[in-house]
Order: sequence, then C-alpha cells, then structure tokens
Amino acid sequence: RMWNSTTTDPPLFTLFFIGDSYTESLETSDKDLFYTHLRDSLHARIYACGTAGFGTTQEWLVVKRFIDSIRPDAIVLEMCNNDFADNYWKIEHMTGYKVKIMRPYITSDNSLEYHYSSHWIYWLKDKSLFLGLLCKNATNLFGRKEINLETMWDDKGELHKILNNSFERTEGALKQIQQLANQYHSKFLVLMPIIFIPAFIGYQMHVIAIK
Repeated sequence: RMWNSTTTDPPLFTLFFIGDSYTESLETSDKDLFYTHLRDSLHARIYACGTAGFGTTQEWLVVKRFIDSIRPDAIVLEMCNNDFADNYWKIEHMTGYKVKIMRPYITSDNSLEYHYSSHWIYWLKDKSLFLGLLCKNATNLFGRKEINLETMWDDKGELHKILNNSFERTEGALKQIQQLANQYHSKFLVLMPIIFIPAFIGYQMHVIAIK
C-alpha cells in the first residue's frame, strides 16, 4: 500500500508495516492512513504491505521476502482476532469466516503445509452455485452448523483444544518474525486495533517477549 515513502531525506527511521485488511485499508485515502500520520510525525520512511485475509504465517513470509532489501528499524505487525482463524485451517473450516484460498500454515516444527482455507462446500460453490447451496443446506440439516470464534473461546472441550492449536501456530509464526527482526537488528512491535482488545481478556494464551 505504501513503499519507500518519506517526507525527509534522510529519514530518521525506517518502518515496515505488515498486516491484513486493516493495513491494506482499501476505504482509506493515502493521506489518512495511520502509517501516513506516523511517517509525517516521526519523519520516517514507510513500507506498508497489507492484504485482506492474510494470516500471521503469510505475513511472516512477506517479512522474510523483503526484510533484506528494506532493513527496517522496526517491523510493525497489525493483528486482530480473526487471525486465529487465519492461522489454522481447521478453524476456518468450522467458522463463518471464509477467505476461500489455498494458503500456507505453519506447523509445530516450523515447516509449511498448504490447505484450502474454507470447507470443501465453498470450493464446490465456486464451481457450481447450485451444488454448493445444495450441499450446504444438506450439511446444516444433518447437524453441521457454522460456529463463531467467540464460541470456541468459551468452550472447555474439543473446540478449545482446536483453538489452542491455533494459538501455538500463531506463536510459532510470531517467533519466526522475531528471529528475523533479531537477525537484522530490528525492533518487532505488534499493533492491535483497540476495538479488539476486550476480546482478548481472559484468554489462556502463550505470551512471548517482543523486544
């Protein structure tokens, strides 16, 4: 969305923003982007890459691809609560949140596996509207109903185990970004829109140190 943009030469800082639709900000003009305001107030050089629907693993791969050419003073990762669906394909299959792409997911050993992020019904719907709707109605009739992420947070059984798996994958992707930041002597910051912060109260999540 913004690449090598600065108001002063030389700039005081180089910042690399990565994230999903909140960083992409399709409905926002260039002058009103939050990182435009930071660019102007901090006299910084800004790189910003945001793609709607991206998860933390995909954002790690963006950092991995560009960090050597950018060499930022700080990497700023924008996160929101739907990242926990983006980071584990089993959750995306169960919830109403559908990106409908083949995407990479990090595993426990930091390798990558690829899955179609939505349930196969949505893949079929892309191929045939009639068959897709028919299968969706049939599965709902026989007990498969979409759940929301908040339901998984409150569950104490199998759903919570699946959500914990997403937490672990999210932590793994964050650690990979942290390692890249350390390698290039960059700070690593996580930015979360304030409207999502109450949703995280009471989470049993692993916390990692962000330098």
